[in-house]
Amino acid sequence: MEIILFLLGAMMGSAANALIDRLPRNESWVSGRSHCDKCKHVLNWYDLLPVFSYLLVKGKCRYCKSPIPPRNLLVEMFLGLAFIVFPGNFQL
Repeated sequence: MEIILFLLGAMMGSAANALIDRLPRNESWVSGRSHCDKCKHVLNWYDLLPVFSYLLVKGKCRYCKSPIPPRNLLVEMFLGLAFIVFPGNFQL
């Protein structure tokens, strides 16, 4: 159960990162594909796996090797852990 809660929280963290990145630029966070901010390469599904994809590519874009902000990993991990520690506080 903890693994499922962590994955749900990490997915929410990924959505939160989309909001954090896109709202200041007036971009939609629900439509359009995720892409590297530097090279603009559209990310594949395996590039979007919360926490795991960041660790696999060692915090760099798979395509242009530019750094991915560590905030992305921190937000995904924080919300993943929050879902485990406070499961009753989230309407699942």
